[in-house]
Amino acid sequence: MNINKISSSDMPGILKTALVLLAVCTICASLLAAAYVVTAPIIAANSEVEVKSALSGIFPDYSSRTEAKYEADKDVDRVMTVYDAGGSVLGYAAEVSPSGFANDITMIIGISTDFKVIKIAIISISETAGIGSRVNNESYLSTYAGAGSDVNFGNGVDAISGATYSSRGVLRGVKAAITACEALYKEE
Repeated sequence: MNINKISSSDMPGILKTALVLLAVCTICASLLAAAYVVTAPIIAANSEVEVKSALSGIFPDYSSRTEAKYEADKDVDRVMTVYDAGGSVLGYAAEVSPSGFANDITMIIGISTDFKVIKIAIISISETAGIGSRVNNESYLSTYAGAGSDVNFGNGVDAISGATYSSRGVLRGVKAAITACEALYKEE
C-alpha cells in the first residue's frame, strides 16, 4: 500500500477499523461513567464520615453544623458553624486545602468564638513520606492551638526543617481558616 495515496479498495478496511475504535471508545466511556455513578455517593459518604470524625475530635460536644460559602480564598473549601446538642454554638470550622510540596493538604481547622485556633485535623495529605508528612504530627499541629490572625513563623509556630513547603501550606491553611471565619461570623 502506498502511504501517500489511499485507494478505493482500502476504504472498507479503514472504515472497519474506525468503527471498531469508535465502539471500543464508546464502551470504555460508558463503563467509566457507570463506575462514577456507582462510586460517587460512596465517596461522598466517606468524605462526610471524615468531616464528622474531624469535627468530633476538635469539638467533643459536636452535634450538628451549618455551612456557608466563602469564595474570597481558593484554599477555603467550606466554612461551618458547629453546634452542640442544645443548639449552642461551640465554635467554627473551616475545611481548607492549601498546596504543600507534592499536593494539597486538606485540613479541618477548629476556630473558637473569639477566632483562635482550637485544633487542626488533617484529613488528606500526600506529602513526601518522612519529610513533608511530618506536618501531620499532633505535637507539631498543637503548636497552632490558641493562634490568632497574627500567626506567623517565629510568632508562636515554626516551620519543620526540611518540610518548608508543607509547613507553609499548614500556615496558609490556618490563616485562611481564621480569615474566613472572621469575615463570615465576626458580626454575629
